[in-house]
Amino acid sequence: YEISRSDWSSDVCSSDLFPSHDMVARISDEEINRILDAKLTAEEVIQIGKGETSNAEAYDLLFRAKRLYYEGFGDPTLFFKAAELLKKAIELDPNYALAYTWLAKTYFQIAYDDPNGSWYDMSLEMSSKALELEPKLAEGYSARGIVYYDLGQYAKAKNMLETALSFYPNLSDAIGNLATIEFAQGNLLEALSLQTKSAIVTGK
Repeated sequence: YEISRSDWSSDVCSSDLFPSHDMVARISDEEINRILDAKLTAEEVIQIGKGETSNAEAYDLLFRAKRLYYEGFGDPTLFFKAAELLKKAIELDPNYALAYTWLAKTYFQIAYDDPNGSWYDMSLEMSSKALELEPKLAEGYSARGIVYYDLGQYAKAKNMLETALSFYPNLSDAIGNLATIEFAQGNLLEALSLQTKSAIVTGK
C-alpha cells in the first residue's frame, strides 16, 4: 500500500500486523491475479480500464514508470526517473488520467525525502487533474488520501479513501491505507479488520 516509507513509530512492532513496503513490488502481479480470480462487483468491472489511453507509446511509458516506482522503495532516486516517464506519457496523451494518478503517487513518495518541498502540492494537483478527467477514478481519490494523511489531515484522508472504496470496494491500496489511518488513531481492531481484508484481496 502507499502510505509513506515510515508509517509507524519505532516502539510499535507493526510488521506483525501489516506488510512492509518490501512487498509493494509484487502488487502489480498480484492485482492481475486478483482480477483473474476474484468475483468483481459491477462497479469494479467498470473501474478496470478507466483512465487508460489509446496511445500505445504513452501506455508503455506508464508501464515502465510503474516498474521504476516499485523499485524506488529500494532506491528512491528512481522515483524521479519514474516521474519523467509519466510526464512524457502525459505529453503524448494529455487526457491520460491514470498517468496523472501515478505521477501524483510518485510525487508523494518523493515528498518523503523532501518534505519541505512542493511535492505534496504537486501531488494534489496531479490527482485533481486525474479526477477532472475521470471523476469516478478510484485510484485518483486514493492518491489524494495518502497525501492528506501525511499532512496530518486525517478526516480528509479518510474521506478520500472511503470515496475510492465506494467506487472500487476491493482497491487494496485504499484498504491498506485506511487501515494505516485507523492504526495511527488507535483504532486497532478496525485497522486489523481492514488489513485482513487487504491481505485477502491481494491474496496474502
